Amino acid sequence: MLAEHEIDPDIRAAYIEQMKAAAERVAVPIVINARVDSYFPSSALPDGEKLGDAVARAMTCRAAGADCVSGSS
Repeated sequence: MLAEHEIDPDIRAAYIEQMKAAAERVAVPIVINARVDSYFPSSALPDGEKLGDAVARAMTCRAAGADCVSGSS
């Protein structure tokens, strides 16, 4: 279950892909840093699921074109 502040990973991936494509269309170099909030204090995830969720979200963001991924603690 996603908390109110969490975004579905597929929606975030689509957004990253759109931003990368837009930057390429206008020839503007950008760096996209995707933040993974699995460990955010208000996360609804049980502690035992946070690492797996963070890794899955990070991999999804990188596959979508994010240049780097950071996490919250």
